[in-house]
Amino acid sequence: MAPSQPIQLLTLFIVIAWQVSSARCDETDFFREYIEPLLKTNCYDCHSHEAGEASGGLVLDSKAGWSVGGDSGPTIVPGALDKSLLWQVVNYKRPGLEMPPDGKLADSDLALIQKWIESGAMDPREDGRAAERKQIDLEVGRQWWAFQPIMASSVADQRPQAVSRIDWFIGQRLQAAGLKSEVQADRQTLLRRVSYDLTGLPPNPKWVASTERLDEHAYASYVDSLLASTAFGEKWGRHWLDIARYADSNGSSFNVPFHNAWRYRNWVIDAFNRNMPIDEFIRKQIAGDLLPFESDAERDENFIATGYLLLGSKVLGTFDKEQLTLDVIDEQVDTIGKSLLGMTLGCARCHDHKFDPLPQADYYALAGILASTSTLVDRIGGPKDDESDWERRGLGPAGDERLQAFLKEHRYDWVKAVAKRFEAKKELDNQRAKQQSHEDDADQVEALRAAEAKLQAAEDSLQSLLADMPPHAMAVRESAVVRDLEIRIRGVAASKGDLVPRGFLQVASFPEQPTVPQSQSGRLELAEWITSPRNPLTARVFVNRVWKHLFREGLVRSVDNFGTTGEEPSHPELLDDLAARFIASGWDLKQLVREMVLSETYRRAVSTADPKDPENRLLAQQNRRRLEAEEIRDTLLMLSESLEDGPNEYVLESLPIGDASNLGEYLNIRDNRRTVYQPVIRTLEPHVLQLFDAASNTMVTGARPRTVVAPQSLYFLNSEF
Repeated sequence: MAPSQPIQLLTLFIVIAWQVSSARCDETDFFREYIEPLLKTNCYDCHSHEAGEASGGLVLDSKAGWSVGGDSGPTIVPGALDKSLLWQVVNYKRPGLEMPPDGKLADSDLALIQKWIESGAMDPREDGRAAERKQIDLEVGRQWWAFQPIMASSVADQRPQAVSRIDWFIGQRLQAAGLKSEVQADRQTLLRRVSYDLTGLPPNPKWVASTERLDEHAYASYVDSLLASTAFGEKWGRHWLDIARYADSNGSSFNVPFHNAWRYRNWVIDAFNRNMPIDEFIRKQIAGDLLPFESDAERDENFIATGYLLLGSKVLGTFDKEQLTLDVIDEQVDTIGKSLLGMTLGCARCHDHKFDPLPQADYYALAGILASTSTLVDRIGGPKDDESDWERRGLGPAGDERLQAFLKEHRYDWVKAVAKRFEAKKELDNQRAKQQSHEDDADQVEALRAAEAKLQAAEDSLQSLLADMPPHAMAVRESAVVRDLEIRIRGVAASKGDLVPRGFLQVASFPEQPTVPQSQSGRLELAEWITSPRNPLTARVFVNRVWKHLFREGLVRSVDNFGTTGEEPSHPELLDDLAARFIASGWDLKQLVREMVLSETYRRAVSTADPKDPENRLLAQQNRRRLEAEEIRDTLLMLSESLEDGPNEYVLESLPIGDASNLGEYLNIRDNRRTVYQPVIRTLEPHVLQLFDAASNTMVTGARPRTVVAPQSLYFLNSEF
């Protein structure tokens, strides 16, 4: 090597190092002068350590922040503009993730971000950190009482023979607190209480008058007669309909009637009267269409039971059908979670649950099962082509085949007939408006009569089609495409994350999850998992609901929420003992109810609360009972000897499919059957139900509100009813 070569190489290295240093200096200056102020002005309010905000798990006040990223992963891929999430969201190319949310950046700001990312996203802030992520520890989560195995108490076996297990547990707590139990209620009070609790009706006055003494045997016989009456299913079926958010119309933006919801309502009432085991009752509602059957009648019953999954309110006119599907699934997951498991699963749609050990992946594991279940289909026909429709299953021999053939043959007949009726109704409304302005105009009178006749003809045409339609029920079926779902980042349909295999809640699995077949939705496995004796939630939740209906408050007062934001049980050993023995009895509801109402605790009088226990959590006395809305109406009908027996199946059948314009007319039905058989029209409840705290019909309602307001008194003074 010539003597001059080392000097030339050294010079070259110095020049390259100077150029690199100069370039890095320029890039650092560019970041400090343009990019950092831009991020600070537009992003730090929601994505910085200093502001205490890490929306979506993302901070942008450090390099580590955007490198690690938030819920969506790394935010910037240096040099790769199209792969950088930051570039997509600031250009409003990720629906639901448009940033900044209050308005798109100026073109000049976008050009600066583009130049920064394409040049390698130089960021000199090396000492920063990413947002701290809260990881769900399932083992720690399982320490919460609701996820512990259900255990029957062996200690209660040591009680005196004459003391019931319920009374022994209650007595132990009262003794420890230094409280004395209240005396037993008098005969008339007890008969009234148990009659309303078991049937929703007052006791027969003649029976009360003829019973001078109410000894143990006479009281037990009376309880058995109430349990055996059809009124038991009507009362306790209503309790479940509160949970199942039952209604006879869709509500929301298109309040179309659910013509066949009454089949589900009647099935629920009949199931309680037959004392169907509750685990079977639950399985049929989740996966009845997948259960074996021995007759057409049993298959039809199983179809009808799955109406539970369909009864939710839906925004049927949503143009984004993927978003609509995910919204319907969310409503189903939320309903299953609250009604059966006592878990607020809907909170995990957008992120890991903030309080309970429920990862977002668990939500989408369940959602995948329901995404593989057909709930919505194309419209049968109607004035709005964008409206979605719900699944139906044909009943009777070859029911599905006959129904599908009818729908295929008459699809366009429905479209034309409903559109014709829609136009006729609109024309009649216009003529009525003109009539008000020209009452004496003979031509207007004649035009009004013609419009009425036209509407009647359209109604008759629709009723003819409806009468020919094969019997059917609102019911689900397996989807043609079985699939797993991707996590939706922040719940946004278009922002897809990792694919999650269909499955169940990890924290409540025992000790491992059942396997979901690749070719099936997994609903059957879901039904079996929910009703497994090893599931720590289902039996506890159901037993607690029964206790609540008989004692006014649950052993767990937050009856729909057994998570860490709910209340802990006042008597955990009693709750577990009841749940364990409920399972051992074959999930026998009537036996459970009988044990509770025969207890001394149930039969106690109502008195002034002891200051040591102002909320009566230890049950030294019975809680005061108030009549529910249905009981008020039914009692007035019964006492006036106007109450009619049996269900009214076809109360909405005169209303055509695809139209909700006259649903309000059903508020004035003069039908004297029990209130449970009256139509439940979303957004249009009768006054007696509105005023006296009937259940919301759009969500799971395990505990009705209890209000005392002036219009309740005014109703009794002024109502025509």
